[in-house]
Amino acid sequence: MTDNNKRTFESGNNDKSENKNIKEDFDKAGENIKESFENTNDNIKKEVIEDKDRFESDVEHAKTNVENDFNYVKNENKNEIDQAKNKIESDVDHANTEVKNDFDELNHHKEDKEANNDEKVDTSDYKRVNAEGDKTHHNHKNNSKDDIKNSKNKASEDKPFYSNWWFWVLLVIILWAIWYFGFRNPNTI
Repeated sequence: MTDNNKRTFESGNNDKSENKNIKEDFDKAGENIKESFENTNDNIKKEVIEDKDRFESDVEHAKTNVENDFNYVKNENKNEIDQAKNKIESDVDHANTEVKNDFDELNHHKEDKEANNDEKVDTSDYKRVNAEGDKTHHNHKNNSKDDIKNSKNKASEDKPFYSNWWFWVLLVIILWAIWYFGFRNPNTI
């Protein structure tokens, strides 16, 4: 038997058995494909569950690490603040006793001077002047912008870098990026 392109086809007596064999082969191939899809589906489900569990444990681990670090920093700062407060209180107490002793000594010298000197000069109408001749009424407080900026810079330098909120946000983003690009399985993408 030939067709328009001069190709020859052979026909045999066993067309029905070949059709039956072909049908059985197709059925087997279909079952194999179906089984393969089911196995693949089960494998994907298992990997997704494993990845989910791994991700949850990583997040939980990161969360506990951040909480522990935060509590450590909080306690450390509290201890430092308490120590600074105690030091300031002791310094103030020391300064108060020094000033009291100085005043007592001054009063003692004044009493001695008054006892030795009977002449008193009335100085109520004198005005004090400095060497240039102008009055010595100056404001000793310097409120220039540079001084304010320096005090702000000093205050910000005293805080550790990990006590700012942006540090923790950056840490979470970096941890997520490490997980996303380093530990994810390409089959789950």
